Amino acid sequence: MEMSSQYVEQIREKDGPLIDHLREIGNLAGKFAGEIGLRDIAHLLGLLHDIGELRSILIQSYRLLNRP
Repeated sequence: MEMSSQYVEQIREKDGPLIDHLREIGNLAGKFAGEIGLRDIAHLLGLLHDIGELRSILIQSYRLLNRP
């Protein structure tokens, strides 16, 4: 396993699954922004804020599954 994959696994073990993190941030963002009438948009932005990390995880998974 390459070094970056090990690093990502260590982060996930410490922080939990990415989806749980995204849901938590989405809920918190929605809660705070709800006070100014922007609950839904803030919730969506909270869900999407780590889209780059999701992309990296998907690429790594693809590479691991499609090794020659």
